[in-house]
Amino acid sequence: MLLVLCLMPSALQQFSNFADVAIRNEQTYVASFGQGILNLENNEVINFSNSPLDEKETGTGNTLVSGLALDGEDNFWISNFSNQPLVKWDGSDLWEAIDFGFPGEPTTMEINTSNQVWMTMGLLDGRGALAYDIQSGLSRFVTSASTSLPSNQVNDI
Repeated sequence: MLLVLCLMPSALQQFSNFADVAIRNEQTYVASFGQGILNLENNEVINFSNSPLDEKETGTGNTLVSGLALDGEDNFWISNFSNQPLVKWDGSDLWEAIDFGFPGEPTTMEINTSNQVWMTMGLLDGRGALAYDIQSGLSRFVTSASTSLPSNQVNDI
């Protein structure tokens, strides 16, 4: 009988609701739907108290990060349930919150080879997808009303 034992890093034991993982410069970042982002190598937690990532509801202490991706220049793009659902971070101290003019509920996120961020929107009610072009700063909604998408319930990108 073969017994495989996986040890969880101690920092992860206090972290829950894992949403995504990104590796940058040999450092692992874990996104949590509730606690923000954890850098596993230095046990640093990035959340509403030390970054532009917002709480969904003020006073809850919840930083709802649903996605984490790297662009071609090694910048992090973070999807966050908040009034600014997309945040760019250089991994150091430069942050840029993208405001689409509405609170967002991005559920999944990917960056394609054309350097466009794609996010599915609407956790419970399906709001289609949002595409954001990193170079131009332009965005557009992809919904059943504006395209041939059969439904606004998009589960993954």
